[in-house]
Amino acid sequence: MKLQRAEFLRSIGRPVVAKRIETPRSLALVTLEQQIAAVALEIELAADADQRRVWRAVAKTLRSIARRSHA
Repeated sequence: MKLQRAEFLRSIGRPVVAKRIETPRSLALVTLEQQIAAVALEIELAADADQRRVWRAVAKTLRSIARRSHA
Protein backbone atom coordinates (compact mmCIF):
# COMPACT_ATOMS: atom_id res chain seq x y z
CA MET A 1 0.00 0.00 0.00
CA LYS A 2 2.81 2.40 0.90
CA LEU A 3 4.54 1.77 -2.40
CA GLN A 4 1.32 2.41 -4.35
CA ARG A 5 0.80 5.73 -2.55
CA ALA A 6 4.43 6.66 -3.17
CA GLU A 7 4.12 5.79 -6.85
CA PHE A 8 0.95 7.89 -7.16
CA LEU A 9 2.62 10.87 -5.47
CA ARG A 10 5.57 10.56 -7.85
CA SER A 11 3.19 10.50 -10.82
CA ILE A 12 1.61 13.80 -9.76
CA GLY A 13 5.00 15.45 -9.25
CA ARG A 14 5.53 15.05 -5.50
CA PRO A 15 8.78 13.01 -5.28
CA VAL A 16 9.80 14.41 -1.88
CA VAL A 17 6.56 13.28 -0.24
CA ALA A 18 6.85 9.88 -1.95
CA LYS A 19 10.38 9.44 -0.61
CA ARG A 20 9.20 10.29 2.91
CA ILE A 21 6.48 7.62 2.72
CA GLU A 22 8.98 4.98 1.54
CA THR A 23 11.61 5.78 4.18
CA PRO A 24 11.20 3.54 7.23
CA ARG A 25 10.87 5.35 10.54
CA SER A 26 12.84 4.39 13.58
CA LEU A 27 10.59 2.90 16.23
CA ALA A 28 13.25 3.09 18.95
CA LEU A 29 12.09 4.79 22.10
CA VAL A 30 13.59 8.17 22.82
CA THR A 31 14.56 8.66 26.44
CA LEU A 32 13.68 11.76 28.40
CA GLU A 33 17.40 12.60 28.64
CA GLN A 34 17.71 12.48 24.84
CA GLN A 35 14.69 14.76 24.46
CA ILE A 36 16.10 17.24 26.98
CA ALA A 37 19.49 17.18 25.24
CA ALA A 38 17.84 17.81 21.86
CA VAL A 39 15.85 20.77 23.21
CA ALA A 40 18.96 22.19 24.90
CA LEU A 41 20.86 21.95 21.62
CA GLU A 42 18.04 23.69 19.72
CA ILE A 43 17.99 26.50 22.30
CA GLU A 44 21.77 26.90 22.09
CA LEU A 45 21.70 27.02 18.28
CA ALA A 46 18.86 29.57 18.31
CA ALA A 47 20.75 31.74 20.83
CA ASP A 48 23.89 31.60 18.66
CA ALA A 49 21.87 32.65 15.62
CA ASP A 50 20.29 35.52 17.57
CA GLN A 51 23.69 36.68 18.76
CA ARG A 52 25.05 36.59 15.21
CA ARG A 53 22.11 38.72 14.03
CA VAL A 54 22.71 41.25 16.80
CA TRP A 55 26.43 41.55 16.01
CA ARG A 56 25.67 41.83 12.29
CA ALA A 57 23.29 44.73 13.03
CA VAL A 58 25.89 46.39 15.27
CA ALA A 59 28.55 46.08 12.57
CA LYS A 60 26.16 47.49 9.96
CA THR A 61 25.37 50.47 12.20
CA LEU A 62 29.05 51.13 12.90
CA ARG A 63 29.90 50.98 9.18
CA SER A 64 27.07 53.41 8.46
CA ILE A 65 28.35 55.83 11.13
CA ALA A 66 31.90 55.54 9.83
CA ARG A 67 30.75 56.30 6.27
CA ARG A 68 28.85 59.37 7.42
CA SER A 69 31.77 60.72 9.43
CA HIS A 70 34.17 60.32 6.43
CA ALA A 71 31.82 61.98 3.94
